[in-house]
Amino acid sequence: AAAGAAACEEGEEEGDDKVPARARAALVLPPLVHPALPSTPPCSAWFSLYNSSGGHLTVDLAVEASDLPARRGGASSAVAAAAADGGVGAPAERPLQLELLSRAAHTPVSTAKLAPGETLDLLLRAHVPPSAPLPPAAAIGRPLLLGRVAVTASYAPAA
Repeated sequence: AAAGAAACEEGEEEGDDKVPARARAALVLPPLVHPALPSTPPCSAWFSLYNSSGGHLTVDLAVEASDLPARRGGASSAVAAAAADGGVGAPAERPLQLELLSRAAHTPVSTAKLAPGETLDLLLRAHVPPSAPLPPAAAIGRPLLLGRVAVTASYAPAA
């Protein structure tokens, strides 16, 4: 199991002096267990986006998973190298997958509109497919950067 964190980046359109142009934060996830047992709790955490401005925000959200470290000299490092080069034998999916979901409905979210004072609760979930190779022993038990959540907002003054 390895604890993980996903960095959150927030961007704002120029001209709105109420929100910093770029803010960074980290969301710490519980341990990611691989291979997962049926009783393993999900590796997920929730966070909120709050519109503290006086106008409406359109928020675009993008999630990018990092590559998990691969074992050196083994089959998994060869597969990781092939995947990085796009070569033959590259896996069809990333070893680590991040999902950004609505906390209430558990449905994927990539864009949202927030009225002044409105809050959007989101759930970030990380998982590794059962067929993915195990990470090296050095990665077990220490925090890893699992990916990034980019938040881009465009501001429209309230009417």
